[in-house]
Amino acid sequence: MDYYLILSVLALIITGAAGASLGRRTGIPRAIILIIFGIILSLLRYEGNRIIQCPLTAAEAIAAVAFIIVLFQSASIINLKETDSLSKKAFAFSSLFIFLSVVTVSSFSVLFFKFDFFTALIFSVLAAQTASEFTILLFRKERRRACSVLADESVLTTPILMLLPFIILETKGLLGSVLTPSKTLSYSIFIAQQLIIGISTAVLFSIIFIKALKKSYSKILSPAVLMLGVMLSYIVAQYINSSGIIAVITFAIIFSSTYVKGKDSIIEFIRSVETPARLTVFLLAGLLAWNIGLTIGIIIKTIAIFIILVCIRYLAAEITLNELSFGEKAFIALSLRKGAATAASILTLLFYNGGQMRSMLSIVLILIILSITSSKIAEASLEFLLGGSPLKIRRLDTEEI
Repeated sequence: MDYYLILSVLALIITGAAGASLGRRTGIPRAIILIIFGIILSLLRYEGNRIIQCPLTAAEAIAAVAFIIVLFQSASIINLKETDSLSKKAFAFSSLFIFLSVVTVSSFSVLFFKFDFFTALIFSVLAAQTASEFTILLFRKERRRACSVLADESVLTTPILMLLPFIILETKGLLGSVLTPSKTLSYSIFIAQQLIIGISTAVLFSIIFIKALKKSYSKILSPAVLMLGVMLSYIVAQYINSSGIIAVITFAIIFSSTYVKGKDSIIEFIRSVETPARLTVFLLAGLLAWNIGLTIGIIIKTIAIFIILVCIRYLAAEITLNELSFGEKAFIALSLRKGAATAASILTLLFYNGGQMRSMLSIVLILIILSITSSKIAEASLEFLLGGSPLKIRRLDTEEI
């Protein structure tokens, strides 16, 4: 069995490398290729058992590390990004889009897929996520209004939308199916406790580790010290029954707001570490999360959900972004690419017991593929929708993710 697991790991490494290489050569987003490769590997069976397997402990560890890295990177951008005149409008757009997604997408997912209430809520939150790691790098130097809105949206919403599914799960566990005044009070106290302890843990570790980063800079040690502080904040907060996610978000915001020596180099190093983490989570998400038969009915229903998502996104833009043209609003509506945050959330949610969880996450994988395809169409049509010169995509590690 040990040899069998070693062969499985080697097969995953080779598949991941082949998928990344194929993406570079063909121009197809690597995320799509890796998810499809992962799904194909999950379907390979011998005598009813999967041929390619990943030890659950290893998968859980990879999911946790990738989730923490992506969450920290997303939250740390909050104070690093320059504020522009559309920031308030972008916040209003993001808030309305999330609200409409929760109300509309969750309702249709119950109708189409028979999800229970809490599973439908988690599905709607995952459907509203966007790829902050891609959007910021691609659009942060674009001066067009639509690009600025997309960049602001990803900064504002990614940490929140990574946190919400786990709040929903905690709510389900504490409140159950019957809501009483005593349960509501207990839940309110629990949420307050999660916030206070999570923030306090992050503040404590940030004082220790960020203070060390202020004194001196080392090309190797400084990023290691930072990641050690982030990991310890998460682990300790989880160990004392608080929220490790809140701790990481708080630590990231403190780091981004504080002067440390060689901050730009540290951030660049974290991004370089984030790249293999992103590639890994897409492959593992396809391998471990896929749990449904790919029927015409499932595909049509998922496409319908995606079209609904695009429509309510355009509606949110129409209501909150009055000064933008039809083309700009259409570009924003089509640009809802999902990235490593969604894939890492999928992997982490796999380890929560739930009857419909695996089926729901399988459908989210299809949504990821549709969202990336839609975003590529929007980017290819940027000159037509926004006017001016076409968007020049720089050769970045996140470029095809």
